[in-house]
Amino acid sequence: MNRKKILIFGIAFMLTLGCAKEKSNDLFENNLKLMEMDEYKKIVIDKVDKLEVMKYTEAGIDEKTYTLKDDIISIYNNLKQIQIGKEVSKACDDNTTKYIFYLGNDKYSIEIECEWLVLNGKRYEIIK
Repeated sequence: MNRKKILIFGIAFMLTLGCAKEKSNDLFENNLKLMEMDEYKKIVIDKVDKLEVMKYTEAGIDEKTYTLKDDIISIYNNLKQIQIGKEVSKACDDNTTKYIFYLGNDKYSIEIECEWLVLNGKRYEIIK
């Protein structure tokens, strides 16, 4: 009887560990949309004053500021379609675009490096 309890407890423990490990490693396994992430939910398109887009390439930095609502909405809608996949261990340093949305005193930055979203120092695949 004791062996059965130990075996059942052991199996339950392993299953619990497996589920916890799966959740922590695959943060964006459900392909969450970029603008549905907590970091970006506060970007209310009607309240955006301006949008800065900075592209970093081998040729240097190309900066552009958008203040026309139609331009801002167009860029926002393109970003809104992006789905975030699993974490990757890849990186690149010659193709990064930063989008900075200004809403009054607040600003929200989205960084895309090559084909990955950079968030808190980690990179996640982008599914379009």
